[in-house]
Amino acid sequence: GKMRFVSSRTEAVMSAIRVARAATGRSKILKFEGCEHGHADSMLVRAGTAVPGVPIAVGPDTLVMPLDDLASVQAALELLGSDIAAVIIEPLPASQGLLLPRLNYLSRLCTLAHRAGAMVIFDETVSGFRVAFGGMVQHTGLEPDLVIYGKVLGAGFPLAAYAGRTELMKQLERTERLEPEAANSVSVAVGLALLRKLERDDPYSSLSTQTAALATQLEARCSHLGLRVQTFASLFWLVLEVVQRGDGVARTPQDIPSGQRARYAPLWRGMLKRGYLLPPQATDVAFTSMAHTPSDLTGFAHALADTVNETCNGR
Repeated sequence: GKMRFVSSRTEAVMSAIRVARAATGRSKILKFEGCEHGHADSMLVRAGTAVPGVPIAVGPDTLVMPLDDLASVQAALELLGSDIAAVIIEPLPASQGLLLPRLNYLSRLCTLAHRAGAMVIFDETVSGFRVAFGGMVQHTGLEPDLVIYGKVLGAGFPLAAYAGRTELMKQLERTERLEPEAANSVSVAVGLALLRKLERDDPYSSLSTQTAALATQLEARCSHLGLRVQTFASLFWLVLEVVQRGDGVARTPQDIPSGQRARYAPLWRGMLKRGYLLPPQATDVAFTSMAHTPSDLTGFAHALADTVNETCNGR
């Protein structure tokens, strides 16, 4: 395959969608609730919701499906499959909570899309180079047609990329109209240096182990107050009330407990008072890193337990 560097997720998604449309001769894109793909107009369409600043004309070319619901996808593909250029999804949805996917769901989704002649785009802006060196593609063994990368890739610099099978990406060479602007050369140099370090150090197993251990500590101290921790590799997300739907695991935005946001604000303030800065939103995902020591994580677990107890007792 081949990879092209750009400066942001939005550019990478726009370019990948353009490649998919050129390859299929189709115009419609199928996306999912609970997944984010940057700020292109077509990616800001929400099911049944008008987005300020986005032309109404954009809406018909973007279909928005519920997550973890193959029947809806199958129905949409049966009805409009010949018009759908690509199905785009975060294979590890981590933009509105860490919504844990079922492997069978992702596998069947790819099968259904390909059967309808649509491209599959994995947006691995968050999961790429984070859950494994090969991201969710490596973790699942699935083969999307195009993949979006960012976040980790840039090592703090503005950098993203999209990659695909060689025959797809060669379309960029055949027509300059598909060619995006190149990324900043300094960002690319930083990104390549980071990738070499990740390949050399291979931190993924230890990161997964320390994240699972942190979740175990947190739940041991706070589960009686309803707190759960959803993890995947080095990602973790604090779920502040018991998930009532399904198997008790949040897999869709509808699974997120109704009290999550109200409970998060005092938790955030309490942790800040103790010297820990949590992500700003109740649906933001957190990460452990190679820089965290066991004592760092134990201290975090103690502080969170104290804060949860304090906020619960203060209600």
